[in-house]
Amino acid sequence: MTGPNLGKELSVLVCDPRGKITGFVEGILGEREEHRYNRFEIKRVDEPGKAGDLIVRGSIPQYAAVIYEGSVIKGNVGGIARVRRHDPFVPQLVVSGKGIVPDEEEAPRHILMQAARAGAIYHASTPEELKQNIGKIFYEASQSSFINGKVIKIGGSAFDYDRQVAGDPAIGIYCSLIKQVFDKKQHNPYRKKKEKHMMRRRIIGTVGAGQLGDVVKAWRGKYQYFKENRLGIYRRTQERAITLPAPSENVEILYPELMAEALSTNLKMVHGLFGNDYSSLLNTGQFYFISRKSTTQKIPLIGIAPHHVMVRDEIPLQDSDTHTIALAEFYGIDTVILLKRTDGIYRRDPYRGFKLDPITGKCASPEEWRRAQAFNKRYSTVTLADMLDQEAFSREGTGVDGEADHT
Repeated sequence: MTGPNLGKELSVLVCDPRGKITGFVEGILGEREEHRYNRFEIKRVDEPGKAGDLIVRGSIPQYAAVIYEGSVIKGNVGGIARVRRHDPFVPQLVVSGKGIVPDEEEAPRHILMQAARAGAIYHASTPEELKQNIGKIFYEASQSSFINGKVIKIGGSAFDYDRQVAGDPAIGIYCSLIKQVFDKKQHNPYRKKKEKHMMRRRIIGTVGAGQLGDVVKAWRGKYQYFKENRLGIYRRTQERAITLPAPSENVEILYPELMAEALSTNLKMVHGLFGNDYSSLLNTGQFYFISRKSTTQKIPLIGIAPHHVMVRDEIPLQDSDTHTIALAEFYGIDTVILLKRTDGIYRRDPYRGFKLDPITGKCASPEEWRRAQAFNKRYSTVTLADMLDQEAFSREGTGVDGEADHT
């Protein structure tokens, strides 16, 4: 990816065995096509289980949303949960009620609550509500709302340093500095008499997964290739077969959810240091709460770019730098600040070859680290287009063992 893929079709899964809601969905998405650059492709399936099969078999992210006709969710809430586990950020919407399906009652409240807990947090019972919820799912920011704004990311390596060096409260210092920048008033660009109107600086905060993510990646890398036979789960080596308690399919299904939880944990820690007076912790997908007014009151903290942007630009969940840049592009923000443990942007991960000595808290083998970095190159300044060019800059991370983590 070298920039926004504005020509890409966004695939939407519609679970509608009798074709009762597909026409409504197509009409609303068609209206959006007339006014926005997104194009949509509807893929219809008969039951939540088949929607889950498509999500699990496909790459993440692949589908921009999953929409269910209300009659199919009773007894099939597990299918909704399965979709959420494999793609934690895909929006799921239940459509039921006589306002849309004349011959059908609205799904019982307790069933809708079960579906919401499973992952279908959106619900519509009238055409107006359906249009409103689709508008939230495919929210498009008013880019004029963020003149002079900034996206600031506290990188995963900064969290690692903060944890490894007990005497240096690095994350706390970063949060304190960001609060000072936020409090430093600037002229309001939306008022004619700017000298009389001052406002806080608009900042959107995000984070990387760091070693919490590395632990999840290492777990997946170790166990994703184990296969099941009639004797149990095992991996053949030259010496012996090792029996394990869990199938590799479950590892792949749980991996995205665990990565999402790693990001969420770091966001919550940052929110704890900012405090409620300075920051608001937003659930993924609630981009419609980030507005011109809200960003002058608090710093919104959010983990990833909007899901339809992830699908459009094929951004993997673990690539937090690209998520940060996509957030800036989404809101029309031209300043991105990355707070990391490194002194610049490198062609590939500057921590390749670095293994931490748990006793000293320093590199276990500086010579091995130097060899791994022999052909790396540091840049003090790069463009966003450079950052998104995977041939110019590797996005592959490094595991806790200093080796490539293949993500």
